[in-house]
Amino acid sequence: MKKVNLISVISFLISSFAWAQQWSGNNNTTDQISRSGNVQINTANGGSGGNLYFGGVTNSNQDGLRLFFTGGNAYIDTRTSGNNGLVFRLDNASASSEQMRITSLGNVGIGTSSPSKKLEVANGTTWLRASNTGALGTILQLGTMVGGAGELYPSFHISSQDDGGAGYLTYLAGRFGANYTWSHAATNNETKKLGTLAGDVNMGHFFQVFDNSNNSIVQLHSNGVSYFNGGSVGIGTTSPGSYKLAVEGKLGAREIRVTQAPWADFVFTPTYHLRSLPEVETYIKENGHLPDVPTEAEIKKEGNDLGKTDALLLQKVEEITLYLIELKKENEQLRKEIEQLKNKK
Repeated sequence: MKKVNLISVISFLISSFAWAQQWSGNNNTTDQISRSGNVQINTANGGSGGNLYFGGVTNSNQDGLRLFFTGGNAYIDTRTSGNNGLVFRLDNASASSEQMRITSLGNVGIGTSSPSKKLEVANGTTWLRASNTGALGTILQLGTMVGGAGELYPSFHISSQDDGGAGYLTYLAGRFGANYTWSHAATNNETKKLGTLAGDVNMGHFFQVFDNSNNSIVQLHSNGVSYFNGGSVGIGTTSPGSYKLAVEGKLGAREIRVTQAPWADFVFTPTYHLRSLPEVETYIKENGHLPDVPTEAEIKKEGNDLGKTDALLLQKVEEITLYLIELKKENEQLRKEIEQLKNKK
């Protein structure tokens, strides 16, 4: 019996010595222990099947955390009740702060300890960004922006980068409205706007298109000024030519105002050469139209310039006025001569 007890004591001393060689701390179940080397669990079968538990045995319906490796995959297995879950924290000497949580319902919260959606990001300025570090890539940013009064407004930013720069789509929602902006970053890192679609309870809704100098060239406004300030516009045609506005089809308007110079008042100047009526008659017989007036063939080919035609028609009216004045004078002279002849009888 004493021999057996001696063997037990020797075995205990050997195991205690082996424990002391591998771990620091008391050999019991309550004190803290530490090890400077690696800790391996169940390495005999390629690492499969080993379990490291914190708290209860999770695979026996107990709340806790289990780390294990099996089937070539590493697992973090948690079991919690209520809205508790797997919490990621940052600890320092003075305090600790929760950074992310995965609840027992499978919801992920960043900046919140009680996420109600599959992914919920809260508190402060937050971004969700996906990017490619190569020359080509895309970027997606979802987050909040700070307004002029310190408010946090929801926004998103999408860009697609290529060798010539990057294109952007930005959305910003404020207290009174929202706007979308399309822009392009050139090779010199200068951001050039392409277009804006915005809405505001005070200003209404509008759409803008910009040129390469960030000047607005097109604006469509619901209750303000709409304009087109560049290039040509074709309605019913894709070939407006040199015209600022080309319409293929009928055009209806309540009023059209044409501002064009010169006007026809030069007819009444002393230096104006007024053709005689016999000259006009000869011209008409030879050409089939009034002097200075385009022919039918010219109108068919070139079209009718309304402003020029109105000025030309006024010129002819003023010329007719001068002819009538001259005829009036001749009639007055003839009347006087007739009266003189009657008096001689």
